[in-house]
Amino acid sequence: MVALNAFKQFNAGAWVIDTEGTTSARRLIEMAEAQGLPVDEVKKHVFYSRVIGTADLIATIEEGHKFVKKYGLKFIGVDTLLTLSTAEAGRFLLLRRSSIGCS
Repeated sequence: MVALNAFKQFNAGAWVIDTEGTTSARRLIEMAEAQGLPVDEVKKHVFYSRVIGTADLIATIEEGHKFVKKYGLKFIGVDTLLTLSTAEAGRFLLLRRSSIGCS
């Protein structure tokens, strides 16, 4: 994962924002262990956030500047922006279609 590479190669803090639910903080630790990285240091410098919708992502990013500044993060990774908006657009269209009586 790129966040672990940023830590490993540049001794830089990193923040992973998961929009798909495809990873976890535990998985990051497992990958760090597999790469022989010092887990205690990884826990101090590599952060994980799970967001569940566009509004959640926007709020996370809006508050994130404080987080970046506090921990001196050099890398922010977001797995995808498209999945959230596509999923929400699809739900909106289904709701709209059902509310106007279309089948």
